[in-house]
Amino acid sequence: MERPTVSTTDDSHRPARTVEQRLPFDTARFVDAFRATAFWTGTLAPVAHVVLLLDGLTGAELPVFLGLVAINAAGLLAGRDHATA
Repeated sequence: MERPTVSTTDDSHRPARTVEQRLPFDTARFVDAFRATAFWTGTLAPVAHVVLLLDGLTGAELPVFLGLVAINAAGLLAGRDHATA
């Protein structure tokens, strides 16, 4: 009975591949546009927060407010690497 062989290749020395390196097509333009959109969404979303808060936040508007906070956080996180040329 043969014993199964186990690979001893250590890939820990290789740097992690980015999304751009893993996809089979050029994604630079798409990624740049996505990051720019996410950045500006995260930057401008607080305007809606102010409008909701100044108008008074009712129980029915609370899910909207929390959704806007989530969109704001996601936009800031996704667009954090955006840089203008």
